[in-house]
Amino acid sequence: TFVFQLYAVGLTNIDLALQTALSQSFGDSTLNTIVFLTDGYPTWGEMNIAKIVEHAQNWNTANARLFTFGVGDEVSKPLLADLAYGNGGYPTFITGYDSIALMVGHLFQRISKPVLTNLEISVAALQRWDWYPKTLPDLFWGSQVLELGRYRNSGQFTVTLRGKIKSDTLHLNQVAFFPDTSGGDRFVPRLWAQKKINYLMGQIQIYGEKQELVDQVIDLSLRYGILTPYTAFISNPNNSPGTGISGDKSGPLPKQFALFQNYPNPFNRSTQISYTIPEGSGAISVSLKIYDLTGKLVKVLVYKRQKPGFYSIVWNGTDHSGLEAASGVYLVVLDAGAFHQSRKLILLK
Repeated sequence: TFVFQLYAVGLTNIDLALQTALSQSFGDSTLNTIVFLTDGYPTWGEMNIAKIVEHAQNWNTANARLFTFGVGDEVSKPLLADLAYGNGGYPTFITGYDSIALMVGHLFQRISKPVLTNLEISVAALQRWDWYPKTLPDLFWGSQVLELGRYRNSGQFTVTLRGKIKSDTLHLNQVAFFPDTSGGDRFVPRLWAQKKINYLMGQIQIYGEKQELVDQVIDLSLRYGILTPYTAFISNPNNSPGTGISGDKSGPLPKQFALFQNYPNPFNRSTQISYTIPEGSGAISVSLKIYDLTGKLVKVLVYKRQKPGFYSIVWNGTDHSGLEAASGVYLVVLDAGAFHQSRKLILLK
């Protein structure tokens, strides 16, 4: 078979792999999807990132969705991000103790039931700006699509939603009034700020902690009262902002394992979860995971070895793909060695 004919020679030819995948025959009555996994930089064949991205878009004549996975720390995040976003998908980066099977399986659960694809929202004559997400994702069963932004002029405008149901085109029009005064529902600006923060955090993950990106995250966080890795634990200079985990090992160590109730609860956008690892337990394997009430894994917050101490982490209400979780009741589950405990979290939007 095709799979058994494959073998490794220690080189990474991303360009040829994409050409082979995108040159397949695709049907036009279903949503076509390609999952691309790599653990390295391009080291053979075409190695110019811009050309690889351009080639992929040219070869993708069937408009297949391309979801990229970068495994480990030695991957080109800009390349994988540009490949995914340029072809209707999104990137996922797997590091440390993350489970490849778990994260790929989560992706397949999400994309197995497409409802509406090729989404576009337009508002004729409205001068809008700073809108997020930059590209609307496909709408899958059980999920929602939310676009948030700002505008300069007021009045009544026609909002048009375009999309495809299999091979059929759908148009929906709705006249909406855009007021010339601020105010109204106070939660709306925070929703927009959270969307922009998520976008900026994605840029930081791809391009590194550039000061202008970090400054924007901190400014939005303080202005709208949204917890982020740069503000929630800013007093801990040794904290890694990429994880959002604060570990306090100063002073007396805890005497027992514990998973504390998250705060605030119920919460909107983000909540802090704290737990302890007692003295004498040594460095042990710890996992902290979020599940919905059907038992479906939503997000892995912690999966690593940790020493005794007090730990806190912020969950920003998103799943593994960076998409916002729906309002409802969730379970946070702590497994630390043989210790197991869970708590209920209530997300309200």
